[in-house]
Amino acid sequence: MNEKGLSERPAFTAYTLALAVGGILLAAAALRETGDLLVAHLESVAFFALFIGLAWRFPFTILPRARMSMDYVFIIAALAVLPQPLPYMVGVGAAILGVLLRRGESLGARPSLALSCLNAGVLFITLATGDLVASVLGATWDFTQLTWQNTLGVMGMFLTLNLLNLALLSMAVHQRGGSALEFARHHLLYISPMEVFTIPLVLSLISLYVDSGLAPFLCLGVSLLLVSYLFHHLNRVEEGVRRVNQSLSDRTAELAALNSIGKEVSSSLDPAMVCAVVARHCRQVFPTGTFFIAMADPEKREVISRFVHRGDQLKIEDRLPVGPGFVDWTLKRLRPLMIQDLLEEGRNLPFAPTLHDSTIRSILMVPLMVENKGTGVMGMAESSVGKFDIDRLSVLTTIAQQAAVAIENARHYQLATVDQLTGLYLRHHFMQRLADERARSQRYRTPFAVLMMDLDTFKEINDRHGHNIGDRFLRQSADAIRQSLRGSDIACRWGGDEFCVLLPQTEVEAARATAERIRKGVEALSPTLIGIRATASVGVATYPTDFDGNVEDLVKRADQALYRAKREGKDRVEIYSLKRADPVAEAS
Repeated sequence: MNEKGLSERPAFTAYTLALAVGGILLAAAALRETGDLLVAHLESVAFFALFIGLAWRFPFTILPRARMSMDYVFIIAALAVLPQPLPYMVGVGAAILGVLLRRGESLGARPSLALSCLNAGVLFITLATGDLVASVLGATWDFTQLTWQNTLGVMGMFLTLNLLNLALLSMAVHQRGGSALEFARHHLLYISPMEVFTIPLVLSLISLYVDSGLAPFLCLGVSLLLVSYLFHHLNRVEEGVRRVNQSLSDRTAELAALNSIGKEVSSSLDPAMVCAVVARHCRQVFPTGTFFIAMADPEKREVISRFVHRGDQLKIEDRLPVGPGFVDWTLKRLRPLMIQDLLEEGRNLPFAPTLHDSTIRSILMVPLMVENKGTGVMGMAESSVGKFDIDRLSVLTTIAQQAAVAIENARHYQLATVDQLTGLYLRHHFMQRLADERARSQRYRTPFAVLMMDLDTFKEINDRHGHNIGDRFLRQSADAIRQSLRGSDIACRWGGDEFCVLLPQTEVEAARATAERIRKGVEALSPTLIGIRATASVGVATYPTDFDGNVEDLVKRADQALYRAKREGKDRVEIYSLKRADPVAEAS
């Protein structure tokens, strides 16, 4: 009777109590007149109870997923050789002994009332059913000699009791919220076929008891129990080795992940890229669940960006799977948080827990810290109970230490190179990249282009709608520029409402087409500005056509082309090389 995986729930406990009470009533009714009969067969009853209880205590596995025990061998033998109702007395003794021997084994340190009732009830009802089968068999149930009728009777008894056991345990699995169909399928495919091979053992025990008495029976019974114990002990050793191997495998994966994270994040200066690297390698250590990083402002300790990794994708999201209480507590206390079962522990948390994913049961969170300041939070969330332990906490803490430094370095680099309003590069960084591109183009003899762009109506928008709307227009214009560029193109905020763009490996006509896309992208922003038409003017200069030895002069010529576009009506694209330079612009 394999109760592995069952847990105590109200419906399950009520079912097992009813089962036990029903079994006890059946046993009590059968044991009313055992007196002299029990005294005459006391040794046999005691040994059968002892063998069944010990066999119950030492289940074993021969093939993967096929867990069984020898208890049915002794149960059927007792039904065959002991006069009724003594098998019930055997059941009482076996149930008491089995519960005592397996005390606290299934569900923790205290004995499980529900599982004790389940096993006792199943045993009593099995014996009552076996008694009924034996009475139906009648005269054929005679083991003074081994015949085909007796063999078929034992097989019929085995089949009946096995199906009864399966029905009772399947109902127990259903009551505790599991799949009774899956349990029955597993039992029929893996356990029942193995238990069929115990039928010859039943016949051997019965023949020894009938022909030679109790002593030879005891020798074979002890031998069977010894085999059960050895297999049981071997299974435990194998399970221990398997756990050690799994632990070594986990530690190897953790070290590989830590090594890979250390190498990759140190070479990245993009916070989103750092988060993506960490998330990808964390999957080696935490293959399931949801991984998340909340990056915070170290001074204000407010979350400024959220990265969530579900499945195979890392996304920037508006909210994390866990609510602000978890993040705020971890950021302020700078301590890790590990929750094994949110339903049990949620009421005792020092903050009001809120979740944006109602399926979460286990949570593991650690602070991202740089120089004793909290820069964010890294965490894992699982829908299963008890998914995290101290080892997992230690690994995540080590990963968080590496990630925190890399993210902070990337954040500082971003502050030094990226305009915080538009998200485009700053002017000094753009000029460095332009110089690098000029050196590369000179070496490989490839062209490139520079665009200088100005928002024609920015001052009017600021005057009419205020600086907040003006700033929003700048951000939207920057987005329109980004959407018009390739991955290799580089855009910067030159200053105020001016932008500059570098187009590597681009001829003049391709540069003109890109400039037109940008101009139309800005024009498409007009519906969001009441009463004002958004327009932009763009100037284009190309290398090597417009280059005279200085990249600053190349930018200046793109600016001269922009000046010509503004002077000739705005909302247009002008190419420096197609017209003679404007004297006024040259002078300026």
